[in-house]
Amino acid sequence: MIRSLSQEELAERWKEIKPYIDRATEHGIGETSSHDMFVGAMNGTYECWEAFDDQYNTLSFGMARINRFEGHNQLQIVTAAGDGWDAYGPEALRYAEEYAKDIGCKYVTIWGRLGWIKKLKSYGYKHTYSVMTKEIK
Repeated sequence: MIRSLSQEELAERWKEIKPYIDRATEHGIGETSSHDMFVGAMNGTYECWEAFDDQYNTLSFGMARINRFEGHNQLQIVTAAGDGWDAYGPEALRYAEEYAKDIGCKYVTIWGRLGWIKKLKSYGYKHTYSVMTKEIK
């Protein structure tokens, strides 16, 4: 099950969620922090998504933001951390792509470690400057 957390839920559960987000940002170069993402989610520029799989009892969280460019919007998945990609990954990608389509985005981009390239390629994402990109139609 994939769902977006409300600002209230995120605030109430932040102590639980923050370690997941911190774990993901450890692989970056300090361009953003869990605090930055929390503040962004509170002001509506980020979304926090939760993935839970009952069968495998796995829990994961991701943060996404909307980038507005001249001519098109883009949904950028900034972090994803947790367990059970095989259980929730395909559903999470469909969720993100439908969400992006619903809000008028032209692309979904995923910033992540190079290990994601192999996983995402079979879902139509291509490796672009270590950022995986998919056009939303």
